[in-house]
Amino acid sequence: MTSPEGGFFSAEDADSLVPGGDPNHPEKKEGAFYVFSAAELKSILGKAAEAFALRYGVEESGNAEDPHGELTGQNVLFVAREIEEVARRLGVPAADANQTIEGLGARSSRLAAAAPARGSMTRFSPAGTAS
Repeated sequence: MTSPEGGFFSAEDADSLVPGGDPNHPEKKEGAFYVFSAAELKSILGKAAEAFALRYGVEESGNAEDPHGELTGQNVLFVAREIEEVARRLGVPAADANQTIEGLGARSSRLAAAAPARGSMTRFSPAGTAS
């Protein structure tokens, strides 16, 4: 299938392994590699998790809207707040909040690695770009 401009259309099967599932009986759910629990993010990001959660809309109870209930308690990452708002809520200068989020380094690599482990080719970076 091609677009009128000559480009090719493609899609990705969003069925993916459920985090923490039984490796002997792998279960797949629609979109599971695009979501993270708040606890998973805290374990990966440590002290930076609070700033990250404010910036990227992470909620303890999850923010994924799923009419089938398969992704209950999971979070879809999106830019929810500007750095200035994150800083205000944390009571720190904006430069410090920005440095915390941008300085995740190896921990963000662990977050990115969590998605492919579920069957995704998607990578996440703190700057909000996929590679």
